[in-house]
Amino acid sequence: MGKRIRIPVERLTVGARVTLPVSWLHHPFARSSFTIGSEEQIRRIREAGFEWVYADSAGEESGDGGAAQLTEATQQIVAILESEEVEPEEKARRVYGLTASVVSAVFDAPTPENILVASGLAKALAEAVSRDEAIAGNLALVSSFDRLTYEHSVRGGCLAICLATRIWGVAGSG
Repeated sequence: MGKRIRIPVERLTVGARVTLPVSWLHHPFARSSFTIGSEEQIRRIREAGFEWVYADSAGEESGDGGAAQLTEATQQIVAILESEEVEPEEKARRVYGLTASVVSAVFDAPTPENILVASGLAKALAEAVSRDEAIAGNLALVSSFDRLTYEHSVRGGCLAICLATRIWGVAGSG
């Protein structure tokens, strides 16, 4: 894949591989990353109010839908969770930021590979939250992003895992 560059919408051409700089919820396309197939799509990008987009300078499709980057992010998250050198508050902040990008990437490209990677991340997070109350408490308190639904899901998930751990004792036993 080529280098990702920021270009003005006026320079877009049919065949360009683009990534819109917002979540799929905030534009008229099914995905945030796609190859422009018509002048109509360029018109819709303009009408949606974009002044610039990211483009792949080589214009190539990614073969794995970004699974390699998601796997790398997941490995970073697991390393942070397992680190004894990082304070719980800092762990929560780092994990929250990385998981937000993973979730956004999965919504942008919901391929089977990406969903599988995200499922592994969810399992790792559930295990960490059930093992370490400090991580659970700090993740539940994170509120630095404007993604209300995501924040609510993280808080609800943390609280549900904590409750299950208190009721049944050990997470992952059934």
